[in-house]
Amino acid sequence: MIYLVKAITNIKVHKSKSILTSIICMLMVMLFHLYLANINSNQRQLTELAEIMPVSAKIVNLNGSQEVNLAIKDEIIQKLQTSQYIDREVYTVHSKGSIGEFEPEDWQEHLKLWVLSSNTLEAVVDLKEENITWKEGYDSGILQGEETKCIVSQELMKDMHWSLGDILPLYQYYYSYGRGDEIFMDPLDTTSFEIVGFTQFPHNSTDVTDILLPFQAEHNIFCENEIPFYADSASFFLTDPLKLNEFKEEMDNINLLAVIRTAKPSHDGNSLSVRDSTFITAASKLRQGLDILKGFSVLILVIVIGIGYIASFLLLQGRKEEIAIMRSLGLSNRTCFLIMMIENIILVATGIIVGSMVAFLSLSAEIGLITIGATLALGCYMAGTCAALAQLGKISVMDALTRID
Repeated sequence: MIYLVKAITNIKVHKSKSILTSIICMLMVMLFHLYLANINSNQRQLTELAEIMPVSAKIVNLNGSQEVNLAIKDEIIQKLQTSQYIDREVYTVHSKGSIGEFEPEDWQEHLKLWVLSSNTLEAVVDLKEENITWKEGYDSGILQGEETKCIVSQELMKDMHWSLGDILPLYQYYYSYGRGDEIFMDPLDTTSFEIVGFTQFPHNSTDVTDILLPFQAEHNIFCENEIPFYADSASFFLTDPLKLNEFKEEMDNINLLAVIRTAKPSHDGNSLSVRDSTFITAASKLRQGLDILKGFSVLILVIVIGIGYIASFLLLQGRKEEIAIMRSLGLSNRTCFLIMMIENIILVATGIIVGSMVAFLSLSAEIGLITIGATLALGCYMAGTCAALAQLGKISVMDALTRID
C-alpha cells in the first residue's frame, strides 16, 4: 500500500511526463489493435470464402469427357459416403422399367419407363419439394432411406389410374457397359414400390424421369440379386475447401485418378474432377496477405518492447537525483524498482485502457480481440520497462547527490 501511495505521488509530481507516457501507450495500443483487426479480417474473409465460393467435384471418366452414364464402383461410393471432407452428395442410377414382368424378347414393347434412383431431389434439375404432392407423413427424406417407396410422374399416375399409397410392381432392366461404346441392358428384378408422391417432372432433352426411387433401395436390389452395383453419376461439395489438400489425399487413397485429357473414352467412373481453380486463386491471395501480416508480428512485438524500454530508460535518466535521494533515505534497490514499476503499470494500463476503448468504438473490434491486444501490449511494454528499470542498481548515489549540490 505504501508503494502504491508513493507511486501515485510520483505521478502527480511528474504530471506532464506521466500524461505523455499514457498518451504514448494509448497510441501504441490503438496501432496494435488496428494490426490485429487486419489479421482477424483476413482470417474471417478466408473462412467465409468457403461459403461464398463453394468447391464442387464430380466423378468422371479418365479423359473427363463424361459425367453421367458411368460405371462407378460400389466400393468408391461407399467410401465417399463415409468421407468427412464431402457434403451435399448426389448419387444416381438410371434404369428402364415396366409395370409387371414380360418375356425378354418383348422388351421394346414393355420397357418404356425411365427410372431414376437418387439420394436427393437435386438429381432432378429444377425439381422442388413444394411441387410434389405427398402422401401424408412423407417428404423428400424417403430418398435418404432404403424403404421401397417411390415418386411417380403426374402423367403416369393419370394414365395408370393410380392413387397415393398404391403398390406398383416395378420390373427393372439395368445398364451395363462393354468396351468402347457398347451398352447393354440386363434384367434386374421385380420389386413392389409404394407410391408416396407424384409430380410433374421437369423434362429436358437429356434427362427424362417417370419414376424416382431411393438410391439405397436400388442398391439393395442389386445386392439381393447378387449383381455388381454401379452408380452412373456422383457429385458433391467439399465441407471445408480450406482442407483441399487433405481431401485430395483421401481421394488418392480411394484410388480416384486425375483427369488425363489424352486418355481414350470409356464408361469407367474412376477419375475426379474438382472445380477449385477460382477458389485456389482467391484463397492464395488472402493467405499471402495474411502471411505478410503475420510476418510482421515478431517485429511489432519487439518494437513495443523497445518503446517500453526507451520510454522507461529516458524517464529513469531524468529522475536519477530523485532515486538517489530515495536510496539515501534507506530505500533498497528492490523497493525503488517496485515503486517505479507500480508507477509505470498505472500509467501504461491507463493509456492501454483508453486506447482500447477508442479502438473498440472506432474499429468495432471484438471484445476478445481487444483483450488479447491489450494483454500483449501491456506485457511487451512492461517487459521493456523491466529491462530499463533493471539498471537502477547502476545509478551512483554519490554522483547523483553531488550533481544536486
